[in-house]
Amino acid sequence: MPQLLAAEETKAHCGEVSTASLIEPLLALQPTNGWLCAQAARLALEEYVSRSDPRRLREAEWLTDRALRLEPNHPAIWWTRARHLGYAGDQPGTGEAIESAASLPNASALIFLSKANWLNEQWQKKKCPPEVVLAAYRRAIEGPQSGAKLNAPLLRTAWLNCAWFEADTGNREAARAARFQAYSLNLPPRAPDTPARLIDLTDFYTACPEADWRASRFPGHDLFALPRGRQVFEGIEYDVRGLVQLSSVLLRSKGLQFPEASRDIPVQQRCQRIHFLHAADNTAAPGATVASYAVHWTDGREEQMPIRYSKEAWPWDWDPGSGNPHAAVAWHGTSPAGQPVWLYRTTWTNSHPEVPVASVDLTSTMTRCGMFIVAITAE
Repeated sequence: MPQLLAAEETKAHCGEVSTASLIEPLLALQPTNGWLCAQAARLALEEYVSRSDPRRLREAEWLTDRALRLEPNHPAIWWTRARHLGYAGDQPGTGEAIESAASLPNASALIFLSKANWLNEQWQKKKCPPEVVLAAYRRAIEGPQSGAKLNAPLLRTAWLNCAWFEADTGNREAARAARFQAYSLNLPPRAPDTPARLIDLTDFYTACPEADWRASRFPGHDLFALPRGRQVFEGIEYDVRGLVQLSSVLLRSKGLQFPEASRDIPVQQRCQRIHFLHAADNTAAPGATVASYAVHWTDGREEQMPIRYSKEAWPWDWDPGSGNPHAAVAWHGTSPAGQPVWLYRTTWTNSHPEVPVASVDLTSTMTRCGMFIVAITAE
């Protein structure tokens, strides 16, 4: 029994949740175990949320009271107490319970992250300064001096929140560094003499070309062969350094946290055309819209550009053949695994070339087919 309880607590420290079919019989055998009482309270709170049954809220109150009497120095119990107080509408008590959980010497990285997320909610209600939230996420990333750190998905979430709050407080360099940490990016810097028409995607990259960024598990199936820096493909120059991978249903099912959209990519210039160097990362029904690009002019107008599978979008590792009027092959290479790979160019023609383009948005429609964008060039 002690070994089983220790194993369940260890899993809880890593974010895994024990089921009612395990907690209830364990609590019957160990009724004086405070952590089990707290787990039973968690189950009661879940039922309260799903059924809006006030009896389950009172049950959770009783169980957390008992748990704290049995083990007053257990951070997970204090956290469950905080959840109960939050549902009961006691915000001051919630904050005190969260502080109690995070201040204990055996608090886990997960407790630190939960505190940061709660502070984030308070910031959204204008009850907490952004610097406090940022410090909490940094503390979660640091983790306890001894014990497990955040797992990879949670660590990425924490770093992305750091990036957002750094940007919100005006620290662009720190925001960029946090974003690079989140996506494990090791990209060359943008050359100082790169012209503005080669749009700077540094703050929007989410993957490295040489990495298995889609978790395909096929060694060497990547874009390692893609030349970097200022490159000319089929007569168009691009700034090629990283990838802006947009999310999809398939990527999300793998637990990969890519953004559904990258908005407000600065252009800030007049142009006749905008060239997108991109590719799809999976298949879809012919003609299905897998993404959309939006162009925003400085006068407030905008234009949507649908990206349709088998027209503007083709998979990066699938030869579409010739004669496609919507997407032209811009680059063709061979992966380290010996497989042919492609990138495609789709061009948007400006109907108001006299008005400067302010920015562009890249948005996934969240099908099983995602898109990644390598470079954007204004002409």
